[in-house]
Amino acid sequence: MLSSPALQLVPYEQTDARAPITMDPREILERFDSERDLEMRHEEALALLHAQRAHESADLAVRVGTAWAHIRHADLSHLLRDGIAWIDQSRASVAQLEASEASAGPFAAYVLARWHAAAGRILYRCGDARIASIELTTAAKQCTRKDLWYVRPDILSDLLRVQIDLLDSHGRTGTANASRMAVRRFSTLREVMNRLAGRRGIDLGAVRLFAGELAHHLGTGRTGKLGVSRERLAEVIGICDPREARRRCELLRGLINLHLNRALLIAPDHKRGWDGDRDRSRELAWWCAWAAFGVGDRHRLAQALRHLTSLEA
Repeated sequence: MLSSPALQLVPYEQTDARAPITMDPREILERFDSERDLEMRHEEALALLHAQRAHESADLAVRVGTAWAHIRHADLSHLLRDGIAWIDQSRASVAQLEASEASAGPFAAYVLARWHAAAGRILYRCGDARIASIELTTAAKQCTRKDLWYVRPDILSDLLRVQIDLLDSHGRTGTANASRMAVRRFSTLREVMNRLAGRRGIDLGAVRLFAGELAHHLGTGRTGKLGVSRERLAEVIGICDPREARRRCELLRGLINLHLNRALLIAPDHKRGWDGDRDRSRELAWWCAWAAFGVGDRHRLAQALRHLTSLEA
């Protein structure tokens, strides 16, 4: 057990039987992305929220946050109809929260940013890139707030990807030129977000520490839960208080999303007349795989490994 106070986080599954009554819904939602937004790991948090009827809470921000958690779960589980239902059901609460004085608070701003981003992802999966772009633009405006630094890489990466797809689908640039433009824009965003990570005490180079552990994991053919190395993770995100540690992990997971998008764009695509850079794409994908393994993110680990496989095809 690591002695650092930064990572002494109590997992939901270790709470006692009174947890559904005593655990603050705001805390559950603040921890949802950094601790439970992993493949097949939403159920505990959603069950706690359901037990407290958080979707009917008098706290408007909690109602919106609960809807976000369900939309995010629907996104990763590909339950698109469920996601759309939660969007429709909670949109009035979102509008009410945005019009209230409570929206100025950091928690309300956070759940609003996450709600719009999750709604955008669901709508994008359903084929409506234009409306998805509107939702993600609203999320991006929210995350420019100083106290929401930790959500920027994830939301801005998703927004940029949708905007690029919209330009490409409208035929505004040639396919190869569109790829060059996309790579440039993602490279610029990556540089800005990497600098943000450095200012927040995250050592992105230390992600390589997970390489050997991932190689061992893959070599043994393990398929169960990922064993996160707390010692290695502490070297990446630094020593800090629990809330800061969760936020740094959230930022790191957003960077994985950004770097994966960039790796996909850099990869050669001969149908589009794009030579790309296979070696650089492979390098980025491995970095994403190491980082995803390090934070226990099965979803993005699978995405990175799938892309690595496609590069060898």
